[in-house]
Amino acid sequence: MVLGKRDEGVGAAGEISGQIEAQRTAQCAFGEPGNQGALGRFPLAAALGQLLGTPVPMLGQIPIDVRLREGGDSGVPLVLGVPDSPAGLALTKIASELGARARGLAGRSLGLTPA
Repeated sequence: MVLGKRDEGVGAAGEISGQIEAQRTAQCAFGEPGNQGALGRFPLAAALGQLLGTPVPMLGQIPIDVRLREGGDSGVPLVLGVPDSPAGLALTKIASELGARARGLAGRSLGLTPA
């Protein structure tokens, strides 16, 4: 999952907040979770950064938990239904960090009138 503000897809003017991925616990195509490979520890974020020409920060990894899907289906988000679960804690941490980020001036009215 890549979070950001995009109106026209990848390559459009805007800002990508970062990437969130499912936490890998088993061997996969990229190797063991600790294997950094050619693109580093987070290959998708690195590949997106290369494609867009700007760093794409890794916001976090969410442990796979069936209750995440079940909560979405039932309308009770995991962070409310099971907030102390590893996935709930990871999502809450990411949301807290995103909420604490300073916002730039782009798109804001500055209340100035040209002379």
